[in-house]
Amino acid sequence: MKIGTTVLIIGSMLCGTSTFAQMGGSNGAVLSPPAVAAGTINGVKVAITYSVPSVKGRKIYGGLEKFGSVWRAGANDATTMSFDKNVAIDGKSLAKGKYAFFILLNNESKWTLIFNKNAGQWGTEHDSNKAQDVLKVDVTAKTIAHLEKLKYTITADGITFAWDTKEIHFKVSPK
Repeated sequence: MKIGTTVLIIGSMLCGTSTFAQMGGSNGAVLSPPAVAAGTINGVKVAITYSVPSVKGRKIYGGLEKFGSVWRAGANDATTMSFDKNVAIDGKSLAKGKYAFFILLNNESKWTLIFNKNAGQWGTEHDSNKAQDVLKVDVTAKTIAHLEKLKYTITADGITFAWDTKEIHFKVSPK
């Protein structure tokens, strides 16, 4: 009887520790909670699934997210974007479907958007999956007022990504 009780107590402690670690801390808050931005752009249904990191006083661009490195454009799993029709992203063709979305931070203002057909990858697996990149689009990041939490917004003509002191907007249109 004592062995069964001991196993039950240890098992409960291990499950509690695992849940505690996933939640992110003693207050039970998720460190980078999941989010979805969804809407319609020029008749195209768009959904973006991502996890929302916070700045928390850190240097983001050129610090946490290094220049010259590919970033998952969110936290945890790779950010995904899905389109229910063939589209043009800033004039470049992309077939309908669901894609992992990455950003290559070339420098403070020149970034490259990357759409990868392996939508189910962990956020840091891009290097081993880059052969599956189907579209790259160069964009210019502009400086904005500080935004603590990363945010994607569906607009009338495209998608806006904003976090910390940077924002990009790219057009999405039916093809």
